[in-house]
Amino acid sequence: DLVSVPDFDWNHIVCSINADVTKGKLGYWSYIYYLSKYYELFDTVLIVLKKKSHQLTVLHLFHHSVIIWYAWAVIQGEWMPSWNAVTMNGSVHICMYTYYVIASFGYRPAWKYLITVMQLLQFMSAISISFYWLYLKTYVGYPCTGRYWIALPGLALVLVFLYMFSMFYIKSYSKPKKSRKTGADKKDD
Repeated sequence: DLVSVPDFDWNHIVCSINADVTKGKLGYWSYIYYLSKYYELFDTVLIVLKKKSHQLTVLHLFHHSVIIWYAWAVIQGEWMPSWNAVTMNGSVHICMYTYYVIASFGYRPAWKYLITVMQLLQFMSAISISFYWLYLKTYVGYPCTGRYWIALPGLALVLVFLYMFSMFYIKSYSKPKKSRKTGADKKDD
Protein backbone atom coordinates (compact mmCIF):
# COMPACT_ATOMS: atom_id res chain seq x y z
CA ASP A 1 0.00 0.00 0.00
CA LEU A 2 1.42 3.35 -1.05
CA VAL A 3 1.69 6.07 1.56
CA SER A 4 -0.24 9.14 0.50
CA VAL A 5 -0.12 12.63 1.91
CA PRO A 6 -3.58 14.15 2.04
CA ASP A 7 -4.03 17.35 0.06
CA PHE A 8 -0.48 17.31 -1.26
CA ASP A 9 -0.05 18.85 -4.68
CA TRP A 10 3.18 17.91 -6.50
CA ASN A 11 2.98 21.19 -8.38
CA HIS A 12 3.96 22.95 -5.14
CA ILE A 13 7.51 21.69 -5.65
CA VAL A 14 7.79 24.10 -8.58
CA CYS A 15 4.92 26.46 -8.03
CA SER A 16 3.88 27.55 -4.58
CA ILE A 17 0.70 29.56 -4.18
CA ASN A 18 1.98 31.00 -0.90
CA ALA A 19 4.59 33.78 -1.21
CA ASP A 20 5.57 33.26 2.43
CA VAL A 21 7.35 30.06 1.44
CA THR A 22 10.03 32.17 -0.27
CA LYS A 23 10.53 34.19 2.91
CA GLY A 24 11.06 31.39 5.43
CA LYS A 25 13.82 28.79 5.30
CA LEU A 26 13.93 28.94 1.51
CA GLY A 27 14.33 32.71 1.70
CA TYR A 28 17.14 32.35 4.23
CA TRP A 29 19.07 29.84 2.12
CA SER A 30 18.42 31.85 -1.03
CA TYR A 31 20.00 34.83 0.71
CA ILE A 32 23.01 32.73 1.77
CA TYR A 33 23.27 31.57 -1.85
CA TYR A 34 23.18 35.21 -2.98
CA LEU A 35 25.95 36.17 -0.54
CA SER A 36 28.10 33.23 -1.71
CA LYS A 37 28.11 34.74 -5.21
CA TYR A 38 30.14 37.67 -3.82
CA TYR A 39 32.77 35.21 -2.63
CA GLU A 40 32.89 33.73 -6.13
CA LEU A 41 33.26 37.20 -7.64
CA PHE A 42 36.04 37.94 -5.13
CA ASP A 43 37.71 34.70 -6.22
CA THR A 44 37.57 36.01 -9.81
CA VAL A 45 39.16 39.31 -8.71
CA LEU A 46 41.98 37.32 -7.06
CA ILE A 47 42.59 35.43 -10.31
CA VAL A 48 42.88 38.76 -12.14
CA LEU A 49 45.21 40.23 -9.49
CA LYS A 50 47.41 37.12 -9.49
CA LYS A 51 47.56 37.37 -13.30
CA LYS A 52 46.55 33.76 -13.76
CA SER A 53 45.13 34.39 -17.21
CA HIS A 54 44.97 30.66 -18.01
CA GLN A 55 42.18 30.40 -15.42
CA LEU A 56 40.33 33.46 -16.69
CA THR A 57 37.93 32.74 -19.52
CA VAL A 58 34.96 34.55 -21.01
CA LEU A 59 32.78 31.86 -19.41
CA HIS A 60 34.31 32.51 -15.98
CA LEU A 61 33.99 36.31 -16.23
CA PHE A 62 30.46 36.23 -17.65
CA HIS A 63 29.19 33.61 -15.21
CA HIS A 64 30.54 35.29 -12.09
CA SER A 65 29.50 38.76 -13.26
CA VAL A 66 25.83 38.02 -13.98
CA ILE A 67 25.10 35.35 -11.38
CA ILE A 68 24.97 37.96 -8.62
CA TRP A 69 22.13 39.71 -10.45
CA TYR A 70 20.34 36.40 -10.92
CA ALA A 71 20.70 35.41 -7.25
CA TRP A 72 19.37 38.83 -6.17
CA ALA A 73 16.50 38.66 -8.66
CA VAL A 74 15.50 35.19 -7.42
CA ILE A 75 14.96 36.67 -3.96
CA GLN A 76 13.23 39.85 -5.15
CA GLY A 77 11.03 37.96 -7.61
CA GLU A 78 9.84 35.45 -4.96
CA TRP A 79 11.00 32.70 -7.28
CA MET A 80 9.79 29.45 -5.72
CA PRO A 81 12.08 27.21 -7.80
CA SER A 82 15.11 28.87 -6.15
CA TRP A 83 15.49 25.64 -4.17
CA ASN A 84 16.92 24.17 -7.38
CA ALA A 85 19.67 26.79 -7.61
CA VAL A 86 20.40 26.72 -3.89
CA THR A 87 20.69 22.93 -3.57
CA MET A 88 22.16 21.96 -6.92
CA ASN A 89 24.55 24.88 -7.32
CA GLY A 90 25.60 24.55 -3.69
CA SER A 91 26.37 20.85 -4.26
CA VAL A 92 28.36 21.65 -7.40
CA HIS A 93 30.43 24.23 -5.54
CA ILE A 94 31.11 21.88 -2.63
CA CYS A 95 32.50 19.35 -5.13
CA MET A 96 34.41 22.04 -7.02
CA TYR A 97 36.09 23.53 -3.96
CA THR A 98 36.84 20.02 -2.67
CA TYR A 99 38.61 19.40 -5.97
CA TYR A 100 40.58 22.66 -5.60
CA VAL A 101 41.69 21.72 -2.08
CA ILE A 102 42.84 18.28 -3.25
CA ALA A 103 44.57 19.82 -6.28
CA SER A 104 46.37 22.33 -4.05
CA PHE A 105 48.24 19.35 -2.56
CA GLY A 106 49.47 18.36 -6.01
CA TYR A 107 47.01 15.56 -6.72
CA ARG A 108 44.73 15.93 -9.75
CA PRO A 109 41.64 13.73 -9.27
CA ALA A 110 40.37 12.10 -12.45
CA TRP A 111 36.80 13.11 -11.64
CA LYS A 112 37.27 16.83 -12.43
CA TYR A 113 35.11 16.50 -15.57
CA LEU A 114 32.20 15.34 -13.40
CA ILE A 115 31.98 18.82 -11.91
CA THR A 116 31.12 20.20 -15.34
CA VAL A 117 28.68 17.32 -15.89
CA MET A 118 26.98 18.28 -12.61
CA GLN A 119 26.78 21.90 -13.79
CA LEU A 120 25.21 20.82 -17.08
CA LEU A 121 22.66 18.68 -15.22
CA GLN A 122 21.90 21.61 -12.94
CA PHE A 123 21.21 23.86 -15.94
CA MET A 124 19.02 21.24 -17.64
CA SER A 125 17.08 20.83 -14.41
CA ALA A 126 16.64 24.61 -14.05
CA ILE A 127 15.43 24.88 -17.65
CA SER A 128 12.91 22.07 -17.16
CA ILE A 129 11.62 23.55 -13.90
CA SER A 130 11.36 27.03 -15.44
CA PHE A 131 9.39 25.77 -18.42
CA TYR A 132 7.08 23.81 -16.11
CA TRP A 133 6.58 26.89 -13.92
CA LEU A 134 5.74 28.95 -17.02
CA TYR A 135 3.32 26.24 -18.18
CA LEU A 136 1.54 26.09 -14.81
CA LYS A 137 1.30 29.86 -14.40
CA THR A 138 0.51 30.81 -18.00
CA TYR A 139 -1.48 27.95 -19.50
CA VAL A 140 -3.00 26.14 -16.56
CA GLY A 141 -3.68 29.33 -14.61
CA TYR A 142 -2.14 27.98 -11.45
CA PRO A 143 -1.58 30.87 -8.99
CA CYS A 144 2.20 30.45 -8.75
CA THR A 145 4.27 32.88 -6.77
CA GLY A 146 7.13 34.43 -8.66
CA ARG A 147 7.25 36.99 -11.39
CA TYR A 148 7.74 36.78 -15.12
CA TRP A 149 10.53 39.40 -14.96
CA ILE A 150 12.69 36.83 -13.17
CA ALA A 151 11.40 33.72 -14.94
CA LEU A 152 11.99 34.81 -18.53
CA PRO A 153 15.43 36.50 -18.25
CA GLY A 154 16.47 33.77 -15.81
CA LEU A 155 15.50 31.10 -18.32
CA ALA A 156 17.42 32.91 -21.07
CA LEU A 157 20.45 33.21 -18.79
CA VAL A 158 20.41 29.52 -17.90
CA LEU A 159 20.13 28.62 -21.61
CA VAL A 160 23.24 30.75 -22.25
CA PHE A 161 25.01 29.02 -19.34
CA LEU A 162 24.05 25.61 -20.73
CA TYR A 163 25.53 26.53 -24.11
CA MET A 164 28.72 28.05 -22.67
CA PHE A 165 29.35 25.18 -20.24
CA SER A 166 28.65 22.64 -23.00
CA MET A 167 31.26 24.31 -25.20
CA PHE A 168 33.67 24.34 -22.24
CA TYR A 169 33.08 20.62 -21.69
CA ILE A 170 33.66 19.79 -25.35
CA LYS A 171 36.83 21.89 -25.49
CA SER A 172 38.21 20.62 -22.19
CA TYR A 173 37.24 16.97 -22.07
CA SER A 174 36.54 15.72 -25.58
CA LYS A 175 39.47 14.02 -27.20
CA PRO A 176 40.21 15.16 -30.73
CA LYS A 177 39.59 12.56 -33.37
CA LYS A 178 42.69 11.40 -35.17
CA SER A 179 42.49 12.00 -38.87
CA ARG A 180 42.90 8.88 -40.92
CA LYS A 181 44.20 9.29 -44.40
CA THR A 182 42.91 6.92 -46.99
CA GLY A 183 44.56 6.16 -50.27
CA ALA A 184 42.36 8.77 -51.97
CA ASP A 185 43.53 11.45 -49.51
CA LYS A 186 47.24 10.95 -50.16
CA LYS A 187 48.93 13.12 -52.72
CA ASP A 188 50.63 11.50 -55.67
CA ASP A 189 54.37 12.16 -55.82
